[in-house]
Amino acid sequence: MSTHESASPSPAPPGSTPPPAGESQPGEQSANTTTQTPSDQQQGGNPSPFAAPAVEECLQAVQRFRGGEYSREEAIYRVFDALGNSNQPTAIIFQAARPYIEMLDSVLAQQRGAEERGRVVAGAHLPGPTDYEAEPQPEVRTASSAVAHKRHRAELDDSDDDNEHRGRRRPLDLSSLPWMQNVKAIPLPQSLEDTRGLLVLFSQDPKRWKMYFINEPNCPQFPDSEWTNIILGRPVNLDLVIASMFNVTLEQKHKERLGHVSFSLDDVAPSRVIKSQEDWLSAWKATSDAVAFIFRHRRDELDHYSSYMSTMFTSILEANHARVLCYDKAIRLRTSSRRDVLLTDVYRFNDLHMLWLSPLGAGPSTATTRASGTRPATKPGKKSEACRRWNDGKCPFTATTCNWGHVCLKCGGSHVASTCSQRS
Repeated sequence: MSTHESASPSPAPPGSTPPPAGESQPGEQSANTTTQTPSDQQQGGNPSPFAAPAVEECLQAVQRFRGGEYSREEAIYRVFDALGNSNQPTAIIFQAARPYIEMLDSVLAQQRGAEERGRVVAGAHLPGPTDYEAEPQPEVRTASSAVAHKRHRAELDDSDDDNEHRGRRRPLDLSSLPWMQNVKAIPLPQSLEDTRGLLVLFSQDPKRWKMYFINEPNCPQFPDSEWTNIILGRPVNLDLVIASMFNVTLEQKHKERLGHVSFSLDDVAPSRVIKSQEDWLSAWKATSDAVAFIFRHRRDELDHYSSYMSTMFTSILEANHARVLCYDKAIRLRTSSRRDVLLTDVYRFNDLHMLWLSPLGAGPSTATTRASGTRPATKPGKKSEACRRWNDGKCPFTATTCNWGHVCLKCGGSHVASTCSQRS
């Protein structure tokens, strides 16, 4: 006759101490266990520096990504947008955003796993007798399969979407660059830190980010190619911006591929280029609106730069405004090439000011220009000859813009021939 053991817990072994009240045994879960949000878990359990609405927006972004309303990039943008309104340092914002990004990656991994299982189930078949009897054979790659594999890889490499497989790349290995690891981070203004963080984010998939921005309801009108320049942190071509304001056809590009080389050609050159202060202000207004639409923290910087350049145009003769335009291009090229310079850091452009705006500057002389109603400066070899119309009092040009010398026909003096006392 068998005996049944009691289901009650066995007594504690001699010498052991019973657990204190409120603690659960190993393998048991306490009824008072709570779930912490990523913001509660950061900084070793310290209180989150972010308000509850910001945390709620981040969680909603994750849920909408799970439900298919947001792409991964859009969800990450919403997370940074919610956390960025807290006026916290960039390091704290990135630390707080990391758990939400990990949640997005976890959801993405689950979705991919479900898709893979679905494909396996769809292609599954009932096992037959040979399935049990056949021994597993090692995979043998024939020459034809190797060629097919290479062809498939070539098709992937030739895809128009250069960033399709960007997420599969391994992180950079800096072990061979010890000097880069020991470089201390230079403290930057908050605006520059925010811009740099967004540029790093956009560089992961710039094409998808551009599609997201231009499909927003309040997206301003702007040339398609210049949206790409803004997202990648490149300088905007203001000539294309001013030309687009007077263009009634769609901007198109022709792409041709020759092997692994891709050619991209615009339809035509800009139909209008910037020549005056008014043109520059119109193009810059559209450009600053487009930049501030993506980098909203840069609005004050863009407005102050507009005021600075307006002062430059007003202070310099109109005949030399082409040099001011070159100065503007040089400033925007420098700020886009670096991550530690603002457009308003005028003292960082002293060399450019000397190069383009100083009489001693080495800027190309072709920048000296044609103002409204004037001719380009001199043609070689003609300045030494006297201007007959000036001697007759009929020349419409000044001495600097006229192709001929404003000197006396008789003696070469600074007076007209009619007042010259020397005989011809």
